Amino acid sequence: MNDAIKNEINKLKRLVQFKNSDEVVLEKVAQKNVILRELVESSNFVDTKEKNLAKKIFEAYLEQCSFENYSDLSTLSMLVYNEVLAGRLQQTINGLTSKDGKTYISDKLIKSLSDLTNQILSLKTKLGIDKEEKVDEFTALQLLKKRFHNWIQENKNEMTLVVPFTCQGCNKEDVKMVLLRKRVKDFEELDHPMFSGRFWYNEKAMNDVEKGILSKEKYAEYFATSVDYVNWCLQNKGRILPNVESK
Repeated sequence: MNDAIKNEINKLKRLVQFKNSDEVVLEKVAQKNVILRELVESSNFVDTKEKNLAKKIFEAYLEQCSFENYSDLSTLSMLVYNEVLAGRLQQTINGLTSKDGKTYISDKLIKSLSDLTNQILSLKTKLGIDKEEKVDEFTALQLLKKRFHNWIQENKNEMTLVVPFTCQGCNKEDVKMVLLRKRVKDFEELDHPMFSGRFWYNEKAMNDVEKGILSKEKYAEYFATSVDYVNWCLQNKGRILPNVESK
């Protein structure tokens, strides 16, 4: 992993939406950001219009295909550059052609455009873009599952943060779990329904256990824990909830 990727990962970690993301997800996002930035900021393009076009093409390919590693993204960068350059050459050729078609067009321009077209097709083949080969239903399903999993990892709508706080009952420093739920533009902060402070504890359901409405066995089943833990929570309620005495 090069320094540019490491620096980008550190930047992503400071963003709320990537606070609890896996290292694998962070690395993939960092790779895409670095490759795209290097592509756009290179001196290969003549103006802002070409840079914006390169960015648009690059992002369109990311939407269309799943690129698994840094090498593939670098190859994609070359493909995008060649496509922009081919467009530039085509515009030049179009500008040299008169309405009656008598204007002389340099053989070098024609050859350059032909060579670029071949390179584009070669790079697409290397990346698996526009393949004509057929895939069976099982392979297609596996690819779909993989892409769906990657999308979920990079677009989580909820995440849990560990936040320090001061207990109102004993004034001691502790931690609690906070649930961040994604909204349209930012995150909504909620007290995590599955935790009380740092304890795996649902207050409403535990109250129903104490009232006999919900059995200890059902609580343990619903919240993926054990009856022994339910008994421990009942005996140590004062440790879990502020201003409540333990039994």
